[in-house]
Amino acid sequence: MIGRFSGKDVMQYLEAYRAEMIMRDILEEWWLSGFLRVVMLSIHVEVLEVQMVCISWTEFEERLLELFRFDDSLLFSKRELMEWVESSGKGKNMTALFQEFKTRFPRLSVLDRTMLDTGKVLLFIKSVDEEHREKVGLLLKTDDELTADWVVVKRVCGRFDKWRDWGGTGRTKELLWPR
Repeated sequence: MIGRFSGKDVMQYLEAYRAEMIMRDILEEWWLSGFLRVVMLSIHVEVLEVQMVCISWTEFEERLLELFRFDDSLLFSKRELMEWVESSGKGKNMTALFQEFKTRFPRLSVLDRTMLDTGKVLLFIKSVDEEHREKVGLLLKTDDELTADWVVVKRVCGRFDKWRDWGGTGRTKELLWPR
């Protein structure tokens, strides 16, 4: 069960809310009306105003993100994210790299985030240093497709760090399916 929405960490809260609604098998049409129940009273009026003009959950998410947007100085452009992807990962801990990517990606504009969302796992793999990029890509493949599940990506990063801490020997696939 997620807590009350206070206007902070909008992207993470919306992801958690969406996951909970899916887990509880609630129809998407009901997500909007249910959201007001988890909003703190201090921002209830602002959220209600946004909710009244929205007809879909996607539109509501976008407007909520705009309303409770980060400080403009923290926003990233698509170009800045791509530059970071190209320059990051040089010898970094995979878990730290994953956390940094996870905080940078939501700071894109709604349009950029929507355009890049389907390929964000590929972008993450591209941010890994070249020496380990292929191994991480193989670990994130399931049935010849790249996973889109961030829980799996986080788990793989943690296990990859352990593998690298142990000297980086042995087969990489055993990281996901140890004996």
